[in-house]
Amino acid sequence: MASKRAIRVGAAGIIIQNGNVLLVKFDDENGPHYNYPVGGHQEGETLRQTAAR
Repeated sequence: MASKRAIRVGAAGIIIQNGNVLLVKFDDENGPHYNYPVGGHQEGETLRQTAAR
């Protein structure tokens, strides 16, 4: 039986200041990894509002 997976919409931002890029560090069972700041979209908001939040 195939598993059902919901699609989650999100927005990410790339922030560059003085030649530096803002990244968020995550630690899990595979060790540390880095990603751009991202947030899940909430009903009733625009994607621009999602990214700003």
